[in-house]
Amino acid sequence: MSRVNKIATIRSQLRAFSTYAYLFQQQVADKMNLHPTDFHSVHLLDTHGEMTAGSLATRLNLTTGATTAVIDRLVALGYAERAASDTDRRSTIIRIRPASIKRMKVNYSSLDEKIQDKLGQFSDVELDVIERFMRALTEL
Repeated sequence: MSRVNKIATIRSQLRAFSTYAYLFQQQVADKMNLHPTDFHSVHLLDTHGEMTAGSLATRLNLTTGATTAVIDRLVALGYAERAASDTDRRSTIIRIRPASIKRMKVNYSSLDEKIQDKLGQFSDVELDVIERFMRALTEL
């Protein structure tokens, strides 16, 4: 297969995986009674830790007003909590509640096992390439 065809095949498979991941995340969000944006907020707070509402807004690419609505929903559903900042009394910190992460991770466990099985099929050299490629994708 030519380089052009290989790249086209990889791009096509990335689109297919992206669709699969989006639909899977939507199913998990539905199980958790979360809007997709709220679900991504939970994921961001789990991945990056507590942050200000402004930081969350920036990461979500939302206005501060829309982010406040997201935070209000997360707090009302018990997924997050607001706390006063230790360093800036004008600022509020948004924290994920650990129990909510447990629920999310339970829903992801089947996918995590499948991914682990697939990755186990590759050599260490191949895993290095995959890791480098995935890192490059997340830096887009």
